[in-house]
Amino acid sequence: MMKKLCFIAVGILVLGFNTGFAQDKSEDLEMQVSIPKQSGLEIKTFKVTGKTWAPAGGLEFSNLTFNQETGVITSDSYYVIEVGINSNAENWSINHGTKSISNQDSNLDNNINVSFVKQKDADNGDLIEKVSFADSNNKSISKTQLGGGWLRVYYGLATGKDDAPGVSPLTSSKTSGKYSGEVHITLTE
Repeated sequence: MMKKLCFIAVGILVLGFNTGFAQDKSEDLEMQVSIPKQSGLEIKTFKVTGKTWAPAGGLEFSNLTFNQETGVITSDSYYVIEVGINSNAENWSINHGTKSISNQDSNLDNNINVSFVKQKDADNGDLIEKVSFADSNNKSISKTQLGGGWLRVYYGLATGKDDAPGVSPLTSSKTSGKYSGEVHITLTE
């Protein structure tokens, strides 16, 4: 009988351990991911002559020529600024500011076209707005406006054809000499 009781006691102990291990137990562990803030602005400037794009350090219209027939001063090139943004902010904008292109006597702010274009790829874009250099000051382009693309800004002397409202060709009525100004591109988050 003692043997029987021993087997029963061992059986109860084994069953007790087994049922204790068989019960479902769980723990909840917290998981976190911290994404760092991204905030970057990359500017690339190009001088475009014909179909040739060459990197440029600034926007310097040189080699201007006077057309005797039309009375217009023209350039053989124009400039492009590519604006790349690396930002994970919910909302951001690119602000375009200017300082008048002038000398001591006059300015060229209404003789230069500025076109803001949403580029979809290297060859295709949608015009956002075309204005004079004067009216390009304090222009803001939003993340929403550029969704799926990037900003390309074109700068060119007026030709008398397809110019922005208020822009007129450069003529000999402007005094000779060097005119200086500035363009400021800023990412605002």
